[in-house]
Amino acid sequence: MKILWIDLLCFKTIILVYLMKRSNFDHIYYINIHKTFRPFVNLASKILNKPISNIDYVVESEIYINNNNLHDVIQNRISSILERWLESTYTQKQITSFISKTGFSKSKYSSHLKEKAYYFAFKPIQIYSLAEVIGEGHTNLFLFKKTPISQEIKKTIGGELVDFYSYSNYGVEKRKT
Repeated sequence: MKILWIDLLCFKTIILVYLMKRSNFDHIYYINIHKTFRPFVNLASKILNKPISNIDYVVESEIYINNNNLHDVIQNRISSILERWLESTYTQKQITSFISKTGFSKSKYSSHLKEKAYYFAFKPIQIYSLAEVIGEGHTNLFLFKKTPISQEIKKTIGGELVDFYSYSNYGVEKRKT
């Protein structure tokens, strides 16, 4: 069975899914949904002829991967991705260029970038880790928003399994906690 994991269910992602060449998946899971798309989930499911499910029932501290709870696994993966991203040649050139123009401390600026990039890495890595547990034994495909660290995420998950899309709206429905 093939499962498609989407970080934000909205009109754009459903259109992309509909047009995808690898649309031979059996189920769609999503984490967030755009406010205006909520009434159309069932319609999209019927058009695609695939079930669409929200993953809002997971308690990360109760799920384990290799004797580590899911929350810790996610944090460790994010940390390693951000370290690789900061050490990449492109990022190092950007850091060097910025500090030569401004005179800022390299370590403080690198730390600042790592802190700000955390939010770009969190959702994709959270979904990837959930897919390891929920989609165990299945082929997991991913559709994520494009971010400055998309290439590092692609390296972590596997280039064949991940696609990215551009998105710039902020109408995401707030989840109940």
